Amino acid sequence: MSAGDDLLARLAPLDLRSRLESPAACESNDGRSLDHPTPLFHHTAAGLFTPIPGMPTELATNVTTDPERHELVAASVAFQSVTGRVATTCFLANAVVGQRLLIEFGDLRWWPDRSSSALGLADVRIEDPAAWDTLIRQLVDDVFTPWVGATRAVTSIGERHLWGNAATSLLVAGTSLQRHGTDVGLADLAPTIAAALPLGDLFVIGEEDGGTEFRRTTCCLIDQAGVTRCHECSLQVDR
Repeated sequence: MSAGDDLLARLAPLDLRSRLESPAACESNDGRSLDHPTPLFHHTAAGLFTPIPGMPTELATNVTTDPERHELVAASVAFQSVTGRVATTCFLANAVVGQRLLIEFGDLRWWPDRSSSALGLADVRIEDPAAWDTLIRQLVDDVFTPWVGATRAVTSIGERHLWGNAATSLLVAGTSLQRHGTDVGLADLAPTIAAALPLGDLFVIGEEDGGTEFRRTTCCLIDQAGVTRCHECSLQVDR
């Protein structure tokens, strides 16, 4: 097992969002780049909008039946699935394992995995841990910015909506560090995240139940697929 494969294997069990597949898995599964993401969005839509027997009424009433809306919801969910897995994996590598996983957009590969999708790296590069502003800026510039461009090239999703998803992915990665007891957490990273993003006012930070929480100011649309809203949702009122 290469050093890169070993790092990915160590990271996978740390968080639901910290699993990235190895280059060998990408090759054996004919992993596809994200430059042309329409097939990923269609696959995500098929999984999201399959009827769920026994879905609670309050969720079922939110499910959109508009095929064009299906595409937008699926693209938003798939977009954040990618940014979430990349951010959490890189944050945990840097703070918990003590190695920087250097990812660029062209490294990413995806393929269908039942009703969901797998995400992996065609190449794994490892460096010494980086300063947080350096790591976050690199993710925004080299991964998230081209991913926003590729998504907007094939959908009508607004740029602010997508950057809201990207911001949330970075903030959720910060909360993962808190759960692992690292010496850096959401409160420390939030200003750095805000400074690295190309748009402002994408989230607000506050204290709740003795800890740092955030709420986004845009919606990822997942409730339109009958999925319960996230705790940080801009539409959530019963916190």
